[in-house]
Amino acid sequence: MQYIEMNPVRADMVDHPAKYRWSSFAANALGETNHIIRCHAEYLGLGNTMTSCRKVYRQLFEILIDKNETQLIQQSLHSRTPVGNEKFQRYIERVTGNKVGSYKRGRPTVQAPT
Repeated sequence: MQYIEMNPVRADMVDHPAKYRWSSFAANALGETNHIIRCHAEYLGLGNTMTSCRKVYRQLFEILIDKNETQLIQQSLHSRTPVGNEKFQRYIERVTGNKVGSYKRGRPTVQAPT
């Protein structure tokens, strides 16, 4: 969520995610009313009350994702490769029925007989 909420900040559109009109930060972290946003299970799992969920959500933004992590997420999005090891990626392929990641285009290389 931090990666998504911080996109407008990284793009220099705003200086804080709460200031971006289309962000869910103001609702999730500050409790501002937004009739479009629905709380999902991951968010509700942050605490026992809405107040505690908001507090934990704000805490998630106290330490920002470092640039290497941000680049990893961006590369994963562009290459359609889930962030995780090869075993996890193969699991995602089995579950979704879709290839993930970058594959060489064209026919497989034929090895010359030795």
